[in-house]
Amino acid sequence: MDTSKFSEFPYIVCNTNATVTNGFERKADVQSYFNLPARDIYNRDDMTCFFVKSFASLASEAPSTFIVHPLTPSMKIQKGSIDTVMGNNSNNITEILEQTFDQYGLQVMLCPGAASTKSEGIERINSIIEGLKQHNMDGGVRRALKFSDNFFWTRSSATLAADEHRHIFSSHSRSLLWSSAISQGIDSQHRCSSMLNNLLVTASSGLDVAVTAKNGEDLGSSACQLSLVAGFASSPDVCVVTTIPVVESRNVESQWIIQGGIKDNLPLFDVGLTGRGQIVAVSDTGLDTDNCYFWDKSGDVSKDGSIDLTRRK
Repeated sequence: MDTSKFSEFPYIVCNTNATVTNGFERKADVQSYFNLPARDIYNRDDMTCFFVKSFASLASEAPSTFIVHPLTPSMKIQKGSIDTVMGNNSNNITEILEQTFDQYGLQVMLCPGAASTKSEGIERINSIIEGLKQHNMDGGVRRALKFSDNFFWTRSSATLAADEHRHIFSSHSRSLLWSSAISQGIDSQHRCSSMLNNLLVTASSGLDVAVTAKNGEDLGSSACQLSLVAGFASSPDVCVVTTIPVVESRNVESQWIIQGGIKDNLPLFDVGLTGRGQIVAVSDTGLDTDNCYFWDKSGDVSKDGSIDLTRRK
């Protein structure tokens, strides 16, 4: 039985309806058609895009004014996340994947409808983590395919249709990176059990969840971290996966940048101008009504301090 039409998958839906004048109305159109919540991710005058989790049959029959694209696992991983996990180092992948670099954790954004409360969001992420713990071996018998067969960049070349495509796919540098990461991580003998058993899941909202190590420890090797990224990205309940970098002050660098821009040259400090003991006031000339966040195309915004409740901003 083909169950695809009964399963919900994440999509990017862009509403290009020219008769709709703003993003709010476009969102209402999308939610009305899919009868599901949508999360806005992009907006401009002629188009607004959203994350939507829906049935394939419904997505394929969307109005012609909707651009509908499946949200694949590789599309969910935010740019720069892989480089951060690997310490921005591309030399000797095998050695790098065994190391751990400064990286606070992962931020996971669940798709609309996957959870409505913080506790539900945490529960959903914990269920994905539990699935990663159990996916590989059970009493010496395979429960299912290897994890690598479930992730786009590492699935078996036998799933591709043509020999020439298999050749291109298997030689792709990104495919080689993920194959190495998962074979050294979740599909290895240790199965990243130390990392998976030491994860702390918290939520700032029902859909925004952070995954870090307990007690502020390192998450684990780059291979295991990338395995975790792939695990989240492969879930139909997840729309975005990105890293939470270690935030640290860089006053040592900013000092010379704001004092002339010459590295390690501190002319103000050299003459005793440090700002210590001084009180600083900040004033603003007002709102830039031509800024894209405040511009109102229906007319000029009053600048006399009055409040017009008919205006959106």
